[in-house]
Amino acid sequence: MYQDFFGFNELPFSMTPNARFFYLSERHKEALSYLLSGLGQGGGFALLTGEVGTGKTTVSKALFSKLENKVRLALILNPMFNAQELLEAICDEFDILYSVDASLKMLTDRIVCFLKEEREKGFQTIVAIDEAQHLGPDVLEQLRLLTNFETDSDKLLKVLLIGQPELQQKLQQTNLRQLAQRITARYHLLPLTQQEIEYYIAHRLKVAGGDISLFSASAIKKIAHYSNGIPRVVNLLCDKALWISYQNSNKTVNNKAVEYARELVLDWQTSPEINSKLRSSFLLPPLFIALGLSVLLSIGSYSFLPRYLNVNYPIVAPLVEAPLSGFESKSEAFQTLLSIWGYSVNSFQANCTNAKRAQLYCLDSNGSLSDLLAINRPAVVWLQQGSGEDLLALVYRVDSKGVELLLPSKRVKVSHQWFEQHWNGAYIQLWKKPIITERAMKRGDKGKAILELNRLLSFALEQPFNQSEQFDKKTEQQVKDFQEIFGLSTDGIVGSSTLMWLDSVVNIDAPLLQGVQ
Repeated sequence: MYQDFFGFNELPFSMTPNARFFYLSERHKEALSYLLSGLGQGGGFALLTGEVGTGKTTVSKALFSKLENKVRLALILNPMFNAQELLEAICDEFDILYSVDASLKMLTDRIVCFLKEEREKGFQTIVAIDEAQHLGPDVLEQLRLLTNFETDSDKLLKVLLIGQPELQQKLQQTNLRQLAQRITARYHLLPLTQQEIEYYIAHRLKVAGGDISLFSASAIKKIAHYSNGIPRVVNLLCDKALWISYQNSNKTVNNKAVEYARELVLDWQTSPEINSKLRSSFLLPPLFIALGLSVLLSIGSYSFLPRYLNVNYPIVAPLVEAPLSGFESKSEAFQTLLSIWGYSVNSFQANCTNAKRAQLYCLDSNGSLSDLLAINRPAVVWLQQGSGEDLLALVYRVDSKGVELLLPSKRVKVSHQWFEQHWNGAYIQLWKKPIITERAMKRGDKGKAILELNRLLSFALEQPFNQSEQFDKKTEQQVKDFQEIFGLSTDGIVGSSTLMWLDSVVNIDAPLLQGVQ
């Protein structure tokens, strides 16, 4: 194939698992840290979920490699079992002997005996179940019963459930609430950002004897766009793009090669039935399905949203006083708000706490339309219709002619007067941290974050760039100047409020209420 043509010592994007190409992105490392911490605590369950191809297997392998030597691990890969078969599979993994006609009680007794013996030897026992979304409620309940056995400080058995997002939905069932309460660590793996995809491609190329220069910057952008950040799809696209370039005797991968690769790899995966389902539930096109909840989407996917809405959700005629159907719950509205930002999550994940993993922060407040426009981001709002019925909606766009409201199945445009009359003033807006920092920044601090702060302040204040990594007197004065402009406390400290207003000024790539989209 193309291996010799590009001088690789092996194929860089083969779908066959290879430890040499093992790569942990920042989000994978975060997941690893969460799970290690959870399994180290006294609880019985840890949970790892993510869409197909996001790297759950990668994280679990890294997790297993980091477990202490005194751990007994059973890995169950295809759990299409009933309760009896699951206990038998656990026995098989741990080499626990049992009779062919053993009952559930006999199997449980044998497993508990094994757990006690291993604990006396100083071993911790863990059962990891992949594709756990296939487990039935009765099987999950049987697992919970196994974790009932404990010492004064720890569980004899800990369970790691690995599965697709529907596993989280399954655990919300009332009959599984006891199990859900025992989950001490849960992490939902998000797809990779554009920058992480570039690192990922560079890593695999380097291991194979190549380098990132084989792919143009615009080609990588397209791969990030078409893959939705899913590593498995990145592999498919890169592999096919290299093959196409080889067929055309091109020593680099260009946009045309990626476009053709997309046709070969992805076009067959879309069906009218799926597209219809996406439209009816207001899930955005494939570009937006990518990012679940975590961390920075840098490809600016929301810039495509207006075109999508114009085609699939044309604005209806100016509103005549009539009942409208809004979102049924705050989580449903918040789910759509996140999708405007380029993130697709289920309603269970749609909340301000989870949004922080993507460096998105909630402004939950009361105010006027001018307050919404000051931050200039779409918002969840609470309205009351003329009929007296509540209406939960999203303010999507505002212009001189009126306010666009986004509802579950359509958009409507209302006058400013109508909106002000029917809105109770409550709203939630999202804003993105323009600088990734764990604490407030103040005079005396230094580092890359301060350099970025200086750059953004110079942009916002239209002043010369202070190219320093020091939070010095000059930086402090610029911060105070900025705070004074926006009516903030002029303390010279860059906390959440200052960052929020800085984001409203410098982040023109975010979804906007007013301005170019």
